[in-house]
Amino acid sequence: MVNTVSRFFSLQSVQGRLGLLFLTFFLLLSVSVGATFFGIDSQKRDGLVINLAGRQRMLVQWMARLALEIGNGGGQEQADDLRAAMRTFEGTLTALQHGGNAPYSEESSVEVPAARSAEIQAQLHLAQEAWEALRDPLEKVAAGQISGAELAEAVTETQRLSQAVVARADEAVRLYEQESAEDMEQLRLIQAAFFASALLLLAAGAWLTRQSVLAPLKAIQAGAQRVGAGDLETPLQVRSPAEFAALAATFNSMQAQLHASREAMTSWAEELEGRVAQRTRELEALYEVSRDISSRLDVRHVLNSVTEKARELLQAEVASLCLLEDSTEVLTISSHSGPPDAVMGNSSLVEGGIAGPVLSSTEAVACGEYQCSAACSILSSQYRASHLVAPLRVGSRVIGALCVGSRQPGAFSEKACPLLGKLANSAAIALENARLYAQAERVATLEERQRIAADMHDSLGQTLSYLSLSMDQVSEYLRAGDGARAQENLEASRQALNQANLEVRRAISSLMEDPPLRRSLQEQLAALVDECTAMEGPQVAWRDALGKALHLPQDKAEQVLRVAREAVINAQRHAGAQRVQVVFQENGGEYQLSVQDDGCGFDTAILKNRQGNHFGLRIMQARAGLLGGNCSVESAPGEGTRVMLRWPKHRQRPEAERQHETYAHIIG
Repeated sequence: MVNTVSRFFSLQSVQGRLGLLFLTFFLLLSVSVGATFFGIDSQKRDGLVINLAGRQRMLVQWMARLALEIGNGGGQEQADDLRAAMRTFEGTLTALQHGGNAPYSEESSVEVPAARSAEIQAQLHLAQEAWEALRDPLEKVAAGQISGAELAEAVTETQRLSQAVVARADEAVRLYEQESAEDMEQLRLIQAAFFASALLLLAAGAWLTRQSVLAPLKAIQAGAQRVGAGDLETPLQVRSPAEFAALAATFNSMQAQLHASREAMTSWAEELEGRVAQRTRELEALYEVSRDISSRLDVRHVLNSVTEKARELLQAEVASLCLLEDSTEVLTISSHSGPPDAVMGNSSLVEGGIAGPVLSSTEAVACGEYQCSAACSILSSQYRASHLVAPLRVGSRVIGALCVGSRQPGAFSEKACPLLGKLANSAAIALENARLYAQAERVATLEERQRIAADMHDSLGQTLSYLSLSMDQVSEYLRAGDGARAQENLEASRQALNQANLEVRRAISSLMEDPPLRRSLQEQLAALVDECTAMEGPQVAWRDALGKALHLPQDKAEQVLRVAREAVINAQRHAGAQRVQVVFQENGGEYQLSVQDDGCGFDTAILKNRQGNHFGLRIMQARAGLLGGNCSVESAPGEGTRVMLRWPKHRQRPEAERQHETYAHIIG
């Protein structure tokens, strides 16, 4: 065991040198990750403590308010709430001082560590003393055993003493936050040290790679170049590291063998070139077919392309593609190429199920008129005089069969079966890509809705909570006769309500279900412009130059709307424009949507040089690609910006409904 480890870390080999370097890097990374996790846990714990300390201030204010309500004629409910608040405050203060469980909600508590800093302990002690002074009048008010002038005096005393407790609580929160910030700064310094160490390791790795790998590789490359130039006499001289020395010895042996076999190679080189050229032509044809069907996500296009290319490539009279139903006992035709009379029906039973000789095979099978005909009996018997069948496999799962047939016996050569099998594999991969693409779209839609819901929780929920607290303060100011401060709070509440209204409108627009089919693209674009106009920033103008309503499938309309939204929001936020105009029109055989502003503009050459950092433009270009079009940006400094989306016109095909059913079958 010791010898194995010593050989592994031997500095005489590349394995040992790189192994030692990787081990050092792994240890550094492990320590860095451990320190990071420790810092994250510490920050979570500090955040909880700061939250509890901050809650103490709210509890004191709440107890003072309850005491005031009891003094103004409040009943038993206020007294119970006051006693509950006192218990929560005392429990939390004790936990902050000495550690232990602190009340967190009505039915739960959290574990809190004792304060580490002596300064915080001293501040908590002062808060404890201030609380002990406040607790006596609070208990008198909560007990309900005093009234009249004595009750009023106790209430006044609570209002006065509560200010001191609040001040102590605020100071404790400040000290906790200061301590948390110091911990975070230490974590940053540790991470910086780890980063510097990693850079040093990278530099050492670069030097080690140059000395242990690149230099021997250059020597081997020079030897290979000599061999390529015809020099089979000069040996390769590499003695270190051990792996490259062994490689050099092997290279020299190979060089000797090449020298011995050069004459033999010359004799059959011409024959080999001819066979390679023929094989290359076959592979090029198969590559063109595979690229065409694999680069499209339209299921109907994939099915039609597979059958058409299979018939052309194998010079068959008919080709059909059948898919297995969920029961795995029925083959249903999804596409065919050839004479209409070559297809006898839409489906057929698979005798013996998938365990049959054809569908259970891993490659294409050559069948005759009476051999394995049940695999694709949808074809007319006269076109099965010569008959090839290849299963469509996705992993270990069979999803269908690709068949080609001819009325002439012996119409297909021996190479036809492997060629059809490769085409079937490409078709299966293309169909699986279409299924995964549809599944990914569904998952992306769900994630988008979850993200919007989370945004509503984080923004709208906090706004409403703020409004609730603000209204409570307004009530207190009105009771105290402070109309000016109440008016200020009402004005702030009005602004918060406006913000909440805007957030609700945005959330509803994002979470809306797909609009009905009768809603045209122009109507959806007009609604988008109205929404953007309601935001702060330049006004957005809309013009429909098409002259007729355009109805697109919702997935394509969604791509157009998202590109338009991105372009308009960029103009409002970043262009410094006074006016933004959205225009939809038709030009030749394509639709065009332009978003133009009169803002500051920019140098498009800089944009091209920094393409990797502009995710918004890349996403717009990707969406344009899903439409079969393109997206371009025209701009210059001081001359505004225009984003142009172009995509070709598509005619509605009568088999759209059948295409939808086939697509649903493929994606499961």
